[in-house]
Amino acid sequence: MSGAPSGQRFQILLLEDNPGDVYLFRRALKGAGLDFEVNGYRRWRGWAGLCERQGQYEASCIPDLAVLDLNLPKG
Repeated sequence: MSGAPSGQRFQILLLEDNPGDVYLFRRALKGAGLDFEVNGYRRWRGWAGLCERQGQYEASCIPDLAVLDLNLPKG
């Protein structure tokens, strides 16, 4: 059983600096049967450009879901 409508691939933005948490997040999505692509960032700096759609991120698609580690260092 798939959690997504037929042919839909979810775009997910993950802002997380712990590799273990990234692994568990991906594993949970696979276990749910979702077709997804995760774009991950370990620092606020790279993520801010994507949200503002500036520079190299100007043509980037808007994610269907954003998951943020609120305790991530600002550096």
